[in-house]
Amino acid sequence: MTFNPAVKMAMFIRCNRRCCLCLKQCGINIEAAHIIDEAAGGSNDEDNGIPLCFDCHQEIGSYNDKHPRGNKFRPDELRARRDQVYSQVADGQIDKLQPAKPIAQTPSDGWARALPENIKNLVSLELTTPPPITRNIARSDDGQFWLVFWNSSECQYKWEKITERYAAEALQPVARYRNVSDWRDLL
Repeated sequence: MTFNPAVKMAMFIRCNRRCCLCLKQCGINIEAAHIIDEAAGGSNDEDNGIPLCFDCHQEIGSYNDKHPRGNKFRPDELRARRDQVYSQVADGQIDKLQPAKPIAQTPSDGWARALPENIKNLVSLELTTPPPITRNIARSDDGQFWLVFWNSSECQYKWEKITERYAAEALQPVARYRNVSDWRDLL
């Protein structure tokens, strides 16, 4: 049996539809995972659930005790991580990791035909078919990090300065997808 829809909805609201391990904003690509599997006696209540993206859900379930490599996620660690994310969402800290406002699908004031010369090495955050406006992370010559939006239909850019923490959290799934050990190597 799986979590009932009300339990899943409560979990997804509490985490703002973010993966509780990698903090990726998941939208519809989020799952309610069991901290302790049902086969091992785990329940289907909220206390035994953790919202995860597809990649992290696969990762916590793939550890092989007969051939140990790395360090297995333990139930107490998963609960602590989940509770930490729930607390950050409740305190409004998670929103600080997101752009202040979504970018409209049509160009508006602030769009430009070219990036400043010091902003280089755009790394796309889109892991699937790119939307009309893509999100990218870049680093400028002075070491600052930037969230850069590219509108491919209008050939225009929009950018805003971000923290290194935001860049790291945004690029970690891309690094995993590309089998790069350190997100900084992408830039």
